[in-house]
Amino acid sequence: MSLRSTINNTFGDTIIEVMVVLAILGSGIAISYSSVSRSLSLSQDAKERMEATQLLQTQIEYVREAVLNPNSRIGTAMATSTHQSGNVFCFTNSASIYNFNSTDISNMNKSEPIYPKSCTQSLFSYYIVYTENNSAHIFDAESRWPSILGQGQNKSSIVYEVYAPAQY
Repeated sequence: MSLRSTINNTFGDTIIEVMVVLAILGSGIAISYSSVSRSLSLSQDAKERMEATQLLQTQIEYVREAVLNPNSRIGTAMATSTHQSGNVFCFTNSASIYNFNSTDISNMNKSEPIYPKSCTQSLFSYYIVYTENNSAHIFDAESRWPSILGQGQNKSSIVYEVYAPAQY
C-alpha cells in the first residue's frame, strides 16, 4: 500500500463537527452552573429563614416568661413596655427591653429601613408589636433581613396571643 492511498483513506472530524460538539458541551456546563448557583442561593435563603425563626422564637419565649411570671424582672419590664396597644419593643441580648421611639418607628418604615442596634443581630433586625384586641393580648414578633436573592427584604413573623386577663 502506498503512502498516497493511506492518506486518502484517513477519515477525521471536520472543524464544523468539532465546533458543534464544543457548543453543546459549553451549553451543558452553563446550564449546570446556573442550576448549582440557584440551588446554593435557595439553600442560603432557607438557612437565613431558619435563623430568623429561631431568633423570633427566643423573643416569644421572653414574652411567654413575662406573661407566666408577671412579677419577675422580665414581667415587670414588659408591663411598662406594653401599656398601650401599638407599642413596639424588643428584648435585647441581655433580656432587657428596648422600647422603640417615634424616630425608630419612622426609620423602620422607610424603603431602606434602619433599626436600632439593640434590636439587630448580624443580618437580622427584629421587633415585637403589642396589640390589645378585646380580651386578647397579641404580640406580633417580626424579623427582617436583606434577601440573598436580591428581592429587597425578607420578613418572618410569629404571633403569640394571650387570652387570659393580663396586666399589660
